Amino acid sequence: MDSIDFGRSCETIPANAKLPFHFKRALRIGVKPPRPHGNIMAKGSPFAYGPAMSETPISDNPYSAANIEILTGLEAIRRRPMMYVGSLDAPELPSHLLLEAVCHAIDEVIDGTCTAVTIGVTDELSAWVEYDAGMSLEPIAPTGDIPAAEAFLLHVSGCHNLKKHIAIGDRHCRFGLAVLNAFSEELIATTHCSGKSATLCFAKGLMEPYRIELTDRADHTRIAFKLDRTLIPGAFDRALIAREVAALGKDYPQALFLFDGERSDAAD
Repeated sequence: MDSIDFGRSCETIPANAKLPFHFKRALRIGVKPPRPHGNIMAKGSPFAYGPAMSETPISDNPYSAANIEILTGLEAIRRRPMMYVGSLDAPELPSHLLLEAVCHAIDEVIDGTCTAVTIGVTDELSAWVEYDAGMSLEPIAPTGDIPAAEAFLLHVSGCHNLKKHIAIGDRHCRFGLAVLNAFSEELIATTHCSGKSATLCFAKGLMEPYRIELTDRADHTRIAFKLDRTLIPGAFDRALIAREVAALGKDYPQALFLFDGERSDAAD
């Protein structure tokens, strides 16, 4: 026997060739040797399948640094919204996004610095939240030079990670304020906190320049927003919101939670 031929997918193998163990076993039982994963044989070997790696053709359009796009603000969420909230057709999604706006308020309720939270819906995709506590305008350790209020609204998981009470983040920050912001056509957050005041305005996740000023106003926060119809096909479910607000009142009886669909008298 001068040679063994296993077909066109493999070169003719000399009878006196030194065969690997799995080739010898295959010859004993009379079957074709298993095809190796990739070209692990040296070029020119009688056991090599296909071209050597150096001979593999290179794509005419290789991926390069030119294909990398740097997204600003919350554009990553707007480009791939389902990665952050799941199905966009879920009927409860608009209402759940609205309820994300109370997560910081609940953090303050537990500390005893917030005693009243009001939620209002003005149309099928516009709503607001007010409470008598401020978002800090001072930088805190994890944010570097960024005020905490900005980090809450602009950094994914920012409000979750900066909670004083971690359990609040797990329970009431399913998406987070930044995701709510990204899903909003516009969002305006005005806060007075510890003698400082600022209004942060966003359009489709992009923040406008803002100033921090001194104030003698009592601590207070108002977040008003309009969800983006191009991302959210549904509308607020008033009955669902009312049930959730009532549940918050039972869970945190030390504060008053209201949902009346109208602007609170305590608003600025």
